[in-house]
Amino acid sequence: MNKIYFTIIILLLSQSIWAELIKFQTPKLNGKLISENIELTDWQAVLNCHFQLNGKNQESSKYPLTQFKKLDDNQYDISIKAANLIEVLPNLEIQNCHYKLILIGKLYSTRQTLFGEIILFGQDQGKMSDKDLEILNNKNVLARILQEKIKEIKISACVDGGIVLDE
Repeated sequence: MNKIYFTIIILLLSQSIWAELIKFQTPKLNGKLISENIELTDWQAVLNCHFQLNGKNQESSKYPLTQFKKLDDNQYDISIKAANLIEVLPNLEIQNCHYKLILIGKLYSTRQTLFGEIILFGQDQGKMSDKDLEILNNKNVLARILQEKIKEIKISACVDGGIVLDE
């Protein structure tokens, strides 16, 4: 019986030796959001990674606590808690990872409902570049990039009912 347990433990350990790792760590973030024509009604930050596991598409997500405080009609303070998305699996191949804000709001003038996704890092389609994978694995560089992007975000409504970056 002890040999069976020993064999199982060895098999489990050997799987983790050849496992691939996704380690997406983000710091606490604080910033400002400015909008001239949108009243935000809901929001959420999302860390998301897509990967191939044994030839099948898989996805892993984390939803850190996201708080917005309305300062006046067109400004909000943003506070997002730190988050970790970690996957350790054998035969895992990262496709892409991204950090985004999901925003829901209404146009001040018509009360039309609006929806938007603002990507702060990475991409949600295709294969990630080697440079972005390096940044993903360097939490200090990633923290600087995210803090710079969230320092002041300007958004506006587009014609089709979406919320987009106002650059």
